[in-house]
Amino acid sequence: MTTVGIATGAGRGMGLACARRLATMVDALLLVDLDEAAVTAAAADLASAGHQAAAEPFVLDVTDRDGLARLAGLGAGFCDRLRAAVGPALEDSGPAGARICSVSPGIIDTPQGQQEAQSHPVMAELVRQTPLGRSGLPEEVAAVHDGKR
Repeated sequence: MTTVGIATGAGRGMGLACARRLATMVDALLLVDLDEAAVTAAAADLASAGHQAAAEPFVLDVTDRDGLARLAGLGAGFCDRLRAAVGPALEDSGPAGARICSVSPGIIDTPQGQQEAQSHPVMAELVRQTPLGRSGLPEEVAAVHDGKR
């Protein structure tokens, strides 16, 4: 049976870290991002790293319902079973038994997180108040997606 994963925001940051982790658990991986250059580079990076999954880039704005329908159709064409979908979208999918995993972490050290920190000085205080006393790392968020539960 072929298993497929879908990682949204997979062009960089947490989405890419989650895609790297998911690539070790599935046969095919759909990498979704609005930034075509970033998601294409991510697919090439995963292929060159020797992951077991065949990574396919898919340019999509996850707020576009028609685009999400195309993504679902593409995923269905790859497999008989969706193993996991990771990212901020697709939480309400899964009536056919698909396992959907979405994590809402705190302050994470990504390009977007760094931009937010520069724009909002209060972010540094929020980071100091976290139990770790630092921003989280994308790889730490990805570690939550173990595919076993």
